[in-house]
Amino acid sequence: MNSSFSVLTLEEIGSIQTGKTPPGKVKNAYGVGIPFITPKDMDGRKFIRNTERYLTEEGVNSIKNYVVPEYSVSVSCIGSDMGKVIMTDRPSITNQQINSIVVDNTKYSPEYIYYNMSNRRNELRKMAGGTTMPIINKTDFSKINIQLPSLTIQKKIAHILSTLDDKIELNRKMNQTLEMMAQALFKSWFVDFDPVHVKATCKSEQELESAATELGISKEILELFPSKFKESEMGMIPKGWSEDNLSNHISVTKGKSYKSSELEESRTALVTLKSFLRGGGYRIDGIKPYIGKYKDEQIVKPGELIMAYTDVTQAADVIGKPAIVLADESIDTLVASLDVGIVRTKSQVVNIMFLNQLFKTRKFQGYILGHTSGTTVLHLAKGWFDSYIILLPNQEIMDVFDKLVSSLFKQIQLNIEQVRSLQKTRDTLLPKLLSGELDVSSLELD
Repeated sequence: MNSSFSVLTLEEIGSIQTGKTPPGKVKNAYGVGIPFITPKDMDGRKFIRNTERYLTEEGVNSIKNYVVPEYSVSVSCIGSDMGKVIMTDRPSITNQQINSIVVDNTKYSPEYIYYNMSNRRNELRKMAGGTTMPIINKTDFSKINIQLPSLTIQKKIAHILSTLDDKIELNRKMNQTLEMMAQALFKSWFVDFDPVHVKATCKSEQELESAATELGISKEILELFPSKFKESEMGMIPKGWSEDNLSNHISVTKGKSYKSSELEESRTALVTLKSFLRGGGYRIDGIKPYIGKYKDEQIVKPGELIMAYTDVTQAADVIGKPAIVLADESIDTLVASLDVGIVRTKSQVVNIMFLNQLFKTRKFQGYILGHTSGTTVLHLAKGWFDSYIILLPNQEIMDVFDKLVSSLFKQIQLNIEQVRSLQKTRDTLLPKLLSGELDVSSLELD
């Protein structure tokens, strides 16, 4: 150990608090309010961005002594989630599977403590007691030693690592914005029919040019849309557009069931339920290494569309949600697991970008919920796409939409690749900074 480090226990750097769940007798414990954090919500980011549940004032009052303030460091201390770490960015309550360090920030850097603990997952797992369900109780957690440099060095190390994390988070927010742009474009063109409504009011080329600018598209694109509506079974739709059954345009291949014994290191991996973000989108860290057998049609290629067939979230945030698979340089072959359906086009009319946005619409998600079964675990019915009617524009509009959204998706891919590079850099620097191998004493903070 570096002689400039001191060794303290976690209880010496702040108070230790174990979380608690509101009693079942509290009827309105959950709703709008402060975050209620469980290990499921801890996704590798420094701060929790979205929790599955929030506590109402009534819920908080039932366990008000368990609120931890912002900049507390929370560590999951049970089971397979052992060692997950987050830092609170607002007053929060955790469940009883989590121990939190309310850091004395006059003497220690909460961010440094966060990074130190996030580098010790394997160590925490080894010290956990129990066989069926490994656990570190509050007493044992409090006695864990932590090596600390001076507060000045703590802040410098935290600054370096936080700068990388901030850039990672910025890229993620940029991707959210790009995804929202794609969704907004789909809604404008294929749900609200904005170009058709606008074009119907234009009486001159100048008005058409102005209208296109307001819609954020070129005059040439606006001219592809009709200027009139017609009656249909779906209501008033743009003239010249058609209705058709979704099953005429897609096929769905169900993924592979597997055994836990088949989850061993390999350059083949399973795309699983964890590969889906809540609300849709692909998580590149949700795959599982796999050595078992599979059929050729169960192979998923980057750029293909997948859909979640199972859901264990309280709010059904995953069932029926789509994701476009991304490449992973560490994996040669991706295989869909049983919880995943691979959606492939079987006509030249629709494309993946169109389907990806269609599947995220409120109307489609309402339809999906009507084709699910189960209580604790939701399952999507086998023939869910047999009776869904889609509205199809002319091919020129479909092709332009594909081109525009594909360019947004390429930028999303580039941002994700940069995130992975930044994460690799951070994870390489982390142990070297914490051990003192890299000297930051000469670094000047702004």
